[in-house]
Amino acid sequence: MQKLNKFPLCYKDSTVNQVDLDAYQNYKWLTSEAINFFFEYIMNEQYQDLQGKIYLMNPSCYQVILFEDDFEDLKDSVKRINLQQYKYIISPVNDSTECWSVGSGNHWALLVFIVDEKQFIYFDSSSGFIKNASILASKLMAIITNNESYMNKNLDIKVNENTPKQRNSYDCGMYAISIAELIVQVIQQNQGQNILNNKIYNDTITPEYITQKRQIIRSIILALLDQK
Repeated sequence: MQKLNKFPLCYKDSTVNQVDLDAYQNYKWLTSEAINFFFEYIMNEQYQDLQGKIYLMNPSCYQVILFEDDFEDLKDSVKRINLQQYKYIISPVNDSTECWSVGSGNHWALLVFIVDEKQFIYFDSSSGFIKNASILASKLMAIITNNESYMNKNLDIKVNENTPKQRNSYDCGMYAISIAELIVQVIQQNQGQNILNNKIYNDTITPEYITQKRQIIRSIILALLDQK
């Protein structure tokens, strides 16, 4: 068993603590840093060739964009990331209303921004729609186009109708990151035009897949801890 003094695990732009590792146990709700670690890991270990094309958004960055209402401050806050360089921006979305509490809220979903097409696609393993996705979409559009007028616009967001559905109250984050990974696979196979309603999501993601995925990611973190 890993000792607490092995933490934190610093991997690229993620910092994993015991609570984040524990989040990958069964029946647990993913923390924002657990999500960030997985995004960092797959983009650095599996999809290095797509790093300048796809941005899997850090939940902390999502939180900043969501709650920053001054356009100039918003641009400054994400300047380091250089969002304009990417063709695809994939972001976790939650229903948080607390600007200073990253990862607060009760549900994770996913928003995909296909930049060249100015198209947004929403994935939700539940049956609802998180209004924060609309706020994020308008601010991303404002940043990418450098046009403040988009800040409060209600943009069209396509809902992926065949998103796999969770069967409990705690797997939403796992569905979000698993779908994100499949989207990256689709883009890598030069099928970026087939992100919406691609059958790969339901063909791949099942409750059993999610349980196994938790074990795999937990094992990756434990292996990295053992290397410290």
